[in-house]
Amino acid sequence: MAGKFLLLFPLLYIFLPAVYMKMLIASTGNSGVVFAVKLYPAGATTNSQDGVTDLFGKCLPVLEEMVEQNMPLLVTPPVPK
Repeated sequence: MAGKFLLLFPLLYIFLPAVYMKMLIASTGNSGVVFAVKLYPAGATTNSQDGVTDLFGKCLPVLEEMVEQNMPLLVTPPVPK
């Protein structure tokens, strides 16, 4: 591939903990740096003990702000037990 250039655009995401401030989403949504928010359900993966247990109860304001910012929600599927 000599003489050819490949462009790489890394897309960053932020972790969605159980309690999150929607103003952080508002400020990162237009930053051009953070692309998405990633949801780790509690207990789904290693070190996910601080993950979300009540998505709509605790995170609804954040989800609503994500819609306003056109920011995707990335979901890590639970690991089968």
